[in-house]
Amino acid sequence: QTITYHLPDGTTKVVPRTLTFTQGGTTDLVTGTTTWDANWTQTDHFTGLISPSYRGYTPSQAEAGASTVTVNDANWATDLDQTLDITYTANAHTTPIEYVDDDNGGAVVKTGELTGRTGDTVATNVTNPDPNKYEVVPGTPEEIIFGPDGHAKVTVHLKHKTQATSRTKTVTQTITYHLPDGTTKVTTRTLTFTQGGTTDLATGETTWDANWTQTDHFTGLISPSYRGYTP
Repeated sequence: QTITYHLPDGTTKVVPRTLTFTQGGTTDLVTGTTTWDANWTQTDHFTGLISPSYRGYTPSQAEAGASTVTVNDANWATDLDQTLDITYTANAHTTPIEYVDDDNGGAVVKTGELTGRTGDTVATNVTNPDPNKYEVVPGTPEEIIFGPDGHAKVTVHLKHKTQATSRTKTVTQTITYHLPDGTTKVTTRTLTFTQGGTTDLATGETTWDANWTQTDHFTGLISPSYRGYTP
């Protein structure tokens, strides 16, 4: 019996085993003719062999070679040899891929799975879950290799996209002149102030520049002159 193990590294390991059977007979010394015992039968067996173990791979048979062999006068000339081939299949693996929001305490934004077999190189295919809100932090591998025990979880880090923004505040000054003829004249002037800030596009929240200060002024206006009257 010959068992050939086709190993994961591409090599082979051959294990030969034999059983020996002995049949009795009588030889005529004058004629040289041998008469074999027609009623002879002998049985023996090969025990099963545990297939070699390789992490990350499964043999086609965990135990191989167990066989009972019976030889008799009728099948003596028959080839009773046995040949077995044991192959190894790479185990299937699944590993999670998580997209986490670094600006929100590592909250999970998106999940997925990467699949392959032991020894496989698999692309991570990182994609931005929402380009309008997030940026992908560099550092995630473009591909992973599944080892005998699979691969650890792949984490993709995200940060919030931001945008510069501003807001304006208008200060209005109103001067009302109560004229000698009993009418009024209104003069309106304004100052505009602009404060900068940053808008978080993921949350919609805007943080205004806390240290911002802006100063402006109204110039003095000469009051209209009316003869005989003092403003």
